[in-house]
Amino acid sequence: MNFPQTGNRPIYEFGLTRGAGKEPPVTRVDIPVETMKRLLGRWSGAIGALKTVFRFQRYASGENALFVEVPQQGAENIPVFNPSLRRQVVHLDLA
Repeated sequence: MNFPQTGNRPIYEFGLTRGAGKEPPVTRVDIPVETMKRLLGRWSGAIGALKTVFRFQRYASGENALFVEVPQQGAENIPVFNPSLRRQVVHLDLA
């Protein structure tokens, strides 16, 4: 099912499928294997007043992934791009 945007703005088509159940995109995680093992799981905190969850996971294929969730906004599985570790601090980009 497509939902085109109309009006005076550019038109973008969004192809949506109900119940697709696809895995979120995986991006390269530039964190050493031993460090990633220590980070695996859910880490909770806050950014301002928003509760934030960072989820480090490893797929059966061996690929590592990092996602952000903001429960108060209903945001789940937001992929993190270019995560890296520098001086024991995780750096990341959000889409």
